[in-house]
Amino acid sequence: MIALGRSVPTTNTRPAVDFRRCDLYDVEQAANALEGATAAVYLVHSMLPSARSEPSAGAPLGSTAPAASKPRSTANRAVSLQRFPNAKRLRSRQLAELYFEWLPSALKPILRVIPLADGGCAISIAGWPRPLLELSLDGAVSDEDRTVYRISGGDLVAPTSLGKGTLEFRTVLGGSELIALVSDFEPRLPWFIYSWTQAILHLWVMRAFGRYLARCDERRAPQ
Repeated sequence: MIALGRSVPTTNTRPAVDFRRCDLYDVEQAANALEGATAAVYLVHSMLPSARSEPSAGAPLGSTAPAASKPRSTANRAVSLQRFPNAKRLRSRQLAELYFEWLPSALKPILRVIPLADGGCAISIAGWPRPLLELSLDGAVSDEDRTVYRISGGDLVAPTSLGKGTLEFRTVLGGSELIALVSDFEPRLPWFIYSWTQAILHLWVMRAFGRYLARCDERRAPQ
């Protein structure tokens, strides 16, 4: 048995348990810590990084995530997680492409999504000369159930954190649900301004995408 936590006991009195330190919101840490596991059960409250003050959260690799969680911070790094139904059982890459196809249509004519050669995209707004965000596909960690984009550029991300933050689309529960996770995003805006502008807009966009997925599922449901 493997037990993950933000802190682990200095003396292991349970030889059958392998205690591993992990920040569950860090994609690479979570993947490394779960190496060798065949199944996972999440007691999510115990997995919250100590700098986060909000008690409710969801796990990027599990099935207990809430439908939507407001972005929260760790040392000025934002985490936001949403869970949506995936009745059509689309793969993670298909869902990611559907999101980037839907996004400019939902916010037209303001927003544009420009494909990049590496499979990622650049997100920009009308009248602004540079991208707001650039997302590069991380093919090394992506697979059928998980598509990961590195936040590699753009005017909305802090220059010192380029490539550290991620946007992830992950299918869970046999592909019946989608988890969308923004992890370790450090905004360029001061945190107070970010939390009342960009963070709120992100949450609105993700909820709108959830409603869009639900409508798509309803149209395909058997009569």
